[in-house]
Amino acid sequence: MVIRISEELTRREALQFYLGADEHLLRRLTSLSTAEIERLVGEARSLARPGVDRLLADYGVEQREDDWTLAGGRMLNLGECSFETGRPPRLVVNRRAIAWFAAEMADSIAAAWFTVPRLTRLVVAHELYHVVTRDVSWRGELGAHVFARAITRWPFSPLLLAVIARTHRKECRR
Repeated sequence: MVIRISEELTRREALQFYLGADEHLLRRLTSLSTAEIERLVGEARSLARPGVDRLLADYGVEQREDDWTLAGGRMLNLGECSFETGRPPRLVVNRRAIAWFAAEMADSIAAAWFTVPRLTRLVVAHELYHVVTRDVSWRGELGAHVFARAITRWPFSPLLLAVIARTHRKECRR
C-alpha cells in the first residue's frame, strides 16, 4: 500500500485538500481499489455510530494522558493503545505532542479545530478504533482515520496531521 503525501502543499492548500470526502482522499492517496475503499469507509463509519463515550464504556477502556517523545523529539506520536489478554484495553494520549499541534496551528484559519480538547478527542477516537477492531495494520490505520473523523465530526481527514508533523521533522533537522 502506498500513501502519497506531498510536502509541497502550503498549510492552506493542505487544509483545503484534507477537507475532502474520505473516499476521494483515499482514492488519491492510496493504491486501494474503489471497492476496498468503500468497504473500509463503510465499516469505519458504521463502528462510529455509538459514539466515543459509549464505546469506551462498552469495551472497558482505561484512558490516561502522558508526555513522551520519540527519536529524540524528531517524531510525534499523538497516542497509543494496548490490548493484552487478561487486561483491560488501554489508551494513552501524548499531551506534549497534542500541545505542539495546537500551538503549531494556533494562527491558522482552522485554529478552532486544532485545540487541545478537540485534538485529544480525535486521538482517543483514533486509538479506540484499534481497540475495537484489534487491527493495527496499515488498513487499520486508514480505518482509524475515517472512524475518528466520523465519530468526532472533525472536518478534516486526520491524515492531515501527518502533513503537519512533517513540518516538525523538518524543523528538528535544522
